[in-house]
Amino acid sequence: LTALGERRFRIRKLEQSDGHLVGFVEPIVELEWDETPEHETLIERAKDAFGLQISALFGHKNVNLKINYTDDPVALSFAMAGCIHLSLLEKQHLLEITDTAERMREIIP
Repeated sequence: LTALGERRFRIRKLEQSDGHLVGFVEPIVELEWDETPEHETLIERAKDAFGLQISALFGHKNVNLKINYTDDPVALSFAMAGCIHLSLLEKQHLLEITDTAERMREIIP
């Protein structure tokens, strides 16, 4: 069985049907991102914190490290959350957050 995740969802109910496990799900909807000065500052703080973490992991004198960031704040928050060193439980928590600004605040140490 191969599965490809395209959207986030919550499992609301599980049942056995003809020997198969069947899940009843609902999509998780991300809250709208507003282009505000506060959010722009938050993005810059998150990029700075992420850059420091990546540099600590991979950067040394013989490596020239350059990070290219997407302009999409939602995609950026998920990309950063997926790359930083966290437990699976912490990553699951970030995945469940529906507010991009809140997710970014959680990423910033």
